[in-house]
Amino acid sequence: MAVWLHKAIAAAKQGKLAEARRLLEQAGAERQAAHELQTSLRQPEAGGQSTAVTLLMVRAQDHLMTAIAVKELAAEFVDLYEHIQS
Repeated sequence: MAVWLHKAIAAAKQGKLAEARRLLEQAGAERQAAHELQTSLRQPEAGGQSTAVTLLMVRAQDHLMTAIAVKELAAEFVDLYEHIQS
């Protein structure tokens, strides 16, 4: 997801706003898929089953949260470049 977001910002900076929006949409689709996977992994614990907390799961959560924050910021950058260029 992060690759699409960095490319979206670069495209917006170059004035390729339609491309930037397309890349943001791609990142959004990947974010949705990652969120759905994360939810499916948490459901057993929410249902009362004990789940081991592993370093891998903590790291995965960290990456997802960071990617979500970067996506929000990337969308703001694209909006700002669009405003500046219009």
